[in-house]
Amino acid sequence: MLAPHRHKLLTPVASVSSWLVVRRSLDSNALSDRNVSFIKATLESAPRTPTTVLDLPSRLIYIRKAPETGDFALRLLLKSEVLEMYQSQGSTREIKYAALSYCWGSAEDARRQMKTTVSSFERLRIEMPFKELAAATRDAVEVCIALGISYLWVDALCIIQDNAEDWQRESTRMKAVYAGAYVTICAAFTKSCHESFIQIGRPFARLNFASSLRPSIRGTIYLEPSGGVQVDHGMNMNPWRTRGWTFQEGHMSRRMVVFGKSRVYAAIDGLWTDETGFSERLPPPFFSAMESMTELELRELWGRDVMGVLCERNFTVDSDRLPALSGLAELANTLLRDDYLAGCWRSHFLPQLMWSWGSNLPSDYGGGIFGAGLEELESHYGTPQNPPSYVASSWSWVRLRGIAREGLAGHAIRHFRQRYLSETATSRD
Repeated sequence: MLAPHRHKLLTPVASVSSWLVVRRSLDSNALSDRNVSFIKATLESAPRTPTTVLDLPSRLIYIRKAPETGDFALRLLLKSEVLEMYQSQGSTREIKYAALSYCWGSAEDARRQMKTTVSSFERLRIEMPFKELAAATRDAVEVCIALGISYLWVDALCIIQDNAEDWQRESTRMKAVYAGAYVTICAAFTKSCHESFIQIGRPFARLNFASSLRPSIRGTIYLEPSGGVQVDHGMNMNPWRTRGWTFQEGHMSRRMVVFGKSRVYAAIDGLWTDETGFSERLPPPFFSAMESMTELELRELWGRDVMGVLCERNFTVDSDRLPALSGLAELANTLLRDDYLAGCWRSHFLPQLMWSWGSNLPSDYGGGIFGAGLEELESHYGTPQNPPSYVASSWSWVRLRGIAREGLAGHAIRHFRQRYLSETATSRD
């Protein structure tokens, strides 16, 4: 039996819209004037701490559109060059830059993507050919032009990819890159850097309408699935949410423009608003959620949302697992003031060593972990997937690909953690 499906009425004809009292239609162009105005207004109304010159990334892509030809003139700038340009213009305004969060795709997709390397670095500082960029980067440039943003950060181009020292240094700064961006541009539904994310599909059913009371009022009505950000548009099951690096990028971004499957969203600290004005509050990013948390709540969050999610994410390079978590760990430690040990915290080390892989045992499994044999446990938990190269020590949950969960199993670990954390908090007092 099919579940009932709710719909919204949308129409592009003003008289029909006012007559039926329905929400405005979605534009076929994701970067229409109306959508750009919506994004700008939402971003400008959200409070934020301005980014200073000292907080800028080491490199940024400078974007300019030639007024006479309409062509894009791009080049890679060093931080010192951004400052020099800023001072020469006598500007007193904040330096705004956007950061792109996207999926690289397969190893072959990543190989074909234009990247900054040791050999291309100086050439890209002079000119970065727009037409040679991956589709996702070209789209991000288009978004920046539409929003009036002159600088863009893209990992493939702002980090020297074949220089291990540069990659190590810049990857540890990615927390600050996304936290300091005026906006993060999120390509949620593209699986590859070579796919365009601003070409959004609109799942409409089209109906012609004519009023029987006023025949002059006629037009086209579009029926669209309704039910919220998560239900209608699969925002919990998109390619962006399967990738490893995007976990930290999303949690460090307080302001995002998300290009979804069928519409555009402006997401500010967990409040998602689509281009028609529909809003829904979702769990806020780690960056803002932490501001109102106690130490105990943050430890719970780490065991539930960090350990429980990151191992499900896919990494093209397994050794990226710890670097992709380093920014969140650095942020968490501003509250925890603890020793960070490869995904675990020293003062909470015992419970976090008791991680398990796979899903929890079913609720009707009477023996629990204490009465189960190895074969029974593996049949429920699955077999861990060890990475082909070194990622972390064998005791760390970070090294496995699959689903890691803190604790013994289900209700047993929740009880143990509550008791352990309470005793730890009491001993500190």
